[in-house]
Amino acid sequence: NMDKLRIATQVSIGVADMHNVDKEGVPSIAHTDITPGQFILIDGIYKLNDFNRCRFLRWNSEEDQACRFHVGSNPGKNRSPEEYAYEDETEKVDIYSMGNLFYMLLTELWPFEELKDKKAQKKIMAGERPPMESNISDSEDPAVKAILKAIEMCWRQEVEERATAREVNTFLKAEQQKLDPSWLE
Repeated sequence: NMDKLRIATQVSIGVADMHNVDKEGVPSIAHTDITPGQFILIDGIYKLNDFNRCRFLRWNSEEDQACRFHVGSNPGKNRSPEEYAYEDETEKVDIYSMGNLFYMLLTELWPFEELKDKKAQKKIMAGERPPMESNISDSEDPAVKAILKAIEMCWRQEVEERATAREVNTFLKAEQQKLDPSWLE
């Protein structure tokens, strides 16, 4: 499970660095397609890749926040509630999808794998999350517990309550450091 925590930490680094590429705390890119296939393993490190759906974010200086955006087509079962509702979007769509990726790491299943896309999308918009087997959700393994907490940070229904990529990354790095002090070497 330490390997899964390492992968989750690397994923969170990639998303956090992308969001903050221009200035820390000022999101400038939303990937909008965070799935396992968007990461490439290079020299033992998972790196974010495939930016064909990304949105470069403009800054609203009057509201002191990134401008919201729309993506015209949001298929599948791996996206955020606001994407399926075709509401205004922020970089936080990536956070929700990152939670799905962490779910896949733990369960080895796609979210709502057994459901048709439309049915899964309705559940996601209604605030439901894919099932988690009790051997995972009740695990005492500290690496699993850390990933479960990260999923909780990512899967908030309300965009404003969802963690930033850097918050998830900071949490996972701290948990990894506790369990494996040599991991940064």
